[in-house]
Amino acid sequence: MSPASQLEFAKAGVMPSRLSTYDDKFFKDDASAKDMQQWTDYAKRYGRMEKTPKDFSKLSEEIAKAIQKVIVQGGDPKAALDEAAQTYNAQRS
Repeated sequence: MSPASQLEFAKAGVMPSRLSTYDDKFFKDDASAKDMQQWTDYAKRYGRMEKTPKDFSKLSEEIAKAIQKVIVQGGDPKAALDEAAQTYNAQRS
C-alpha cells in the first residue's frame, strides 16, 4: 500500500488506491494512465465501495487458479469454482 508500490501497480494497469498516487507525472504523460484517471474520477462520482474480507488476496488467488484450470487445462468451470470456494473457506476456519 506504499506510494511507491501503488505507482508500480498503476504502471501495470491497476487503479491505485491512494489518491496521492495520481499526483505523479506518470498520470500526466501516459495515455493509459489518463484513462485510469478518468475511471477513478467516474468511480469517485458514481461508484460504491463494497466490503471485502481482510484475506481478499487469498480469495483472488483461488479464483485465479480456478480460471487457469478452466482456460489452460480445459476444466469444468463449476467444478473449478467449487474447488476454489472449498479451498478458500477451509483456510478461513
